[in-house]
Amino acid sequence: MKEELTLFELNEFIKRFVALNVPESIWITAEISQANLSRGNYYIDLIQKSEVSNEILAQSYAVLWGNTLGKIAPTKTSNITQILKQGLKVKLRVQVSFHEKFGLKLIVEDIDENYTYGNLALERAKIIKRLQAEKLLEKNRLLTLPKMIKRIAVLSSKTAAGFKDFITHLDSNEYSYTFGIELFPMAMQGTNTEGDFLLQISKIDWKDFDMIVVIRGGGSKIDLAAFDSYEICKAIANCPTPVLTGIGHEIDETIADMVSHTSLKTPTAVASFIIDKNLELESLLVQMNQEVVTLANRLIQDQKIFLRSTQSEIPLLARQTITNARHQLAEAKSQVAYLAANKFKMAKLQIEHWQQTVQFLSIENTLGRGFTLTRNAEGKPISQSDKLKKGDVITTQFHKGEQKSRIE
Repeated sequence: MKEELTLFELNEFIKRFVALNVPESIWITAEISQANLSRGNYYIDLIQKSEVSNEILAQSYAVLWGNTLGKIAPTKTSNITQILKQGLKVKLRVQVSFHEKFGLKLIVEDIDENYTYGNLALERAKIIKRLQAEKLLEKNRLLTLPKMIKRIAVLSSKTAAGFKDFITHLDSNEYSYTFGIELFPMAMQGTNTEGDFLLQISKIDWKDFDMIVVIRGGGSKIDLAAFDSYEICKAIANCPTPVLTGIGHEIDETIADMVSHTSLKTPTAVASFIIDKNLELESLLVQMNQEVVTLANRLIQDQKIFLRSTQSEIPLLARQTITNARHQLAEAKSQVAYLAANKFKMAKLQIEHWQQTVQFLSIENTLGRGFTLTRNAEGKPISQSDKLKKGDVITTQFHKGEQKSRIE
């Protein structure tokens, strides 16, 4: 080899080296960082990340020609193009090609669909195990649904057919129920799904809504893989408000379905569930109203019977009351004379007692017991010696007779 080469000569040498050392196609594993469809061909950027730091260790460019896709697609059990999505791990059989002008390129000849789905299944199992260990699988399901559902927060794409079906079904319900619905728009597939979901759910004020609804409206297993995200499922489990999912797939169940309060297959089924919950409450209220009416009618009937019975008894009760009153009056009359005589006797005894007391306390009897009565010159009784002064004339009355004296 010459000491100095042109770029073309170097690339030509590399091309021969690759052709000689990698003569046949080989299987490789990698992660898709980007895949673009143009004129029937897929142009794919492949990367490999470190399992420790998530740093990109290698990257390369690959192409899947449209005619090759047409040959291998019928041999697969799934839609092979669903595997060609950003963030998915793939196993590809490639032919290494190096062109002097366009550089290194990997020509895709086959795709192992089982590898991609197997990796998704392994990752899914890890997430379920982690959520179970953190006691998050049942957490949202333990919340109590409100008796009446009026205010609903919806996480969906505003252009999604499932969201439109959900709104249409609610608005056209035969019971004329009305609902307050607020959409928190987000991407429903791809690498933006997780970030959009976490951002929008953080904006929801739980006090303003009776429940949260996540609606997608169908898709492949790969499309639904976004709802196997640990962060999405953790956010759903930790919601203080019940979360309903209507991802829209009849067969596959996402982990988001598993951690939600109630999982339904389609957005329309979610709408029917909400309508049925309100109908259940209305039916209960109607039943209670009927029971109240029945009870009221029974009470009214009982009272009518009681009144009729009472009306028939009134004459008898009146006669009985009058007879009892007459007996009581006759008895009272018979006791009046006795009570009056007894009262007079007691009054006479009281008067005699008072007369004896007055006689006993009279002046004559008091003086007769040795007491005296002293009066001043005006004839007023004197009870205190300090009321007298020198020269005063006093009269002392005895039981028999009296004596005048002068104070010296």
